Amino acid sequence: DPSNLNDLQDSFSSMLVAADAAINALPLDTTVPAAAVADPGNGWFGFLAGPIEDVICLIHNALNGIGLSSNSWGASIIILIFLIKALTFPLTKAQLESTSKMQVLQPKIKEIQAKYASNPEVMNQKVSSFYKDNEVNPLAGCLPSLAQLPIFIGLYRAVLNLAKQNTLDESFLWLPSLEGPTYGADPAHGLDWVTQGWINGVPSLGWEDTLKFGTLPVLLVITQLISQQIMQPPKPESTGTDDTAADTTNQILKFLPFMLGYFSLGVPSALGIYWVINNVATTALNVIIKNNIVMPDLAVESSDSTTVVDTEKFGLF
Repeated sequence: DPSNLNDLQDSFSSMLVAADAAINALPLDTTVPAAAVADPGNGWFGFLAGPIEDVICLIHNALNGIGLSSNSWGASIIILIFLIKALTFPLTKAQLESTSKMQVLQPKIKEIQAKYASNPEVMNQKVSSFYKDNEVNPLAGCLPSLAQLPIFIGLYRAVLNLAKQNTLDESFLWLPSLEGPTYGADPAHGLDWVTQGWINGVPSLGWEDTLKFGTLPVLLVITQLISQQIMQPPKPESTGTDDTAADTTNQILKFLPFMLGYFSLGVPSALGIYWVINNVATTALNVIIKNNIVMPDLAVESSDSTTVVDTEKFGLF
């Protein structure tokens, strides 16, 4: 149904974020041998975990080779995040250009939907013609996201594999260890460092290490909230149409940062570093791309004449 394609794009983007959060919550089976890391059965897109893990180890060895042995595992993860961002830059740029153009068209789409609400067949034809006249593919913003999803899931899995293999047992910045606070604990007991082992009011890891590890989920929630606020598109003016689905999606996204913060309590801090840096990198990249997108004036077909949508009116840039 062409009249719902714009809402479909927004929902699809939200689904990718929720899917990533759900995958983050899925623990990797610690009984799987290291040789099986790249096995396709290692979760969705598990075949990418092995190669990405190899690249992290290669970066780590290179850093050690030039004498940067301190904090080298954490630095390797961060470098890899930026390498992947660079490789996927064309896809990200294409997605944001399409999404920005759709935001400009959104008010007119709502007008068409409202005007022809009593005749769905005509409404669909008008919306389809509107997209065609402006050379917009409503699904163009979804496809780049779908293409990038296996890469980022593979990166997540690779970092988790390294932590489970006791490879990341070194400090990074203020964190005592990239394998802490779980230290290889069974996924079902990932929160034991918070809930178990208290003696005379002192947590099992001691107050100092507990507070250090506890700052990472807080940073994750803060960066996720800021990222959502910055990247949230401007809300179009209400045209009296039913916005229930959009409101529901927004409510889910508001809860997402706190869900991610909870997940991060039960996984190695290396993954927390990955999530935080990825949030910052993604937000910065999106802002840079959006500020450099040149939007042409869009032709809008009306019943009597062709008008032009001024892209600056909608405050996209």
